Amino acid sequence: MWKRYSMMGDHRGSKWAWLLSALVVVFGAIAAWKMDTVDKIDARQELSMVKVVVPNMMMTVLDRSIQCLGALGVSDDTPIASMWRNGRALRIADGPDEVHKIVIARRELRKYL
Repeated sequence: MWKRYSMMGDHRGSKWAWLLSALVVVFGAIAAWKMDTVDKIDARQELSMVKVVVPNMMMTVLDRSIQCLGALGVSDDTPIASMWRNGRALRIADGPDEVHKIVIARRELRKYL
């Protein structure tokens, strides 16, 4: 009985990962299309969305890789530890996710107010 529930929990987590990866593809494609056809200013909303989703997905993948490898994942014997450190630094340099979310919300609300 317990195994059934744990399998359902694992299944739910994998669906969330697929959803996030689909969001990356969709937002990235829309942003690239708008930048090519319309203007870079018109693609700001989608670019902000990509700036929220992509770093979170990257950290999720790296965290799972570290979990799979155990202590080897945090050692410098594999590139995963340096990827995690550099990715975390880039997340800080790009700006906090909360700021990007506030910008996205403001732009969306401005359309209707």
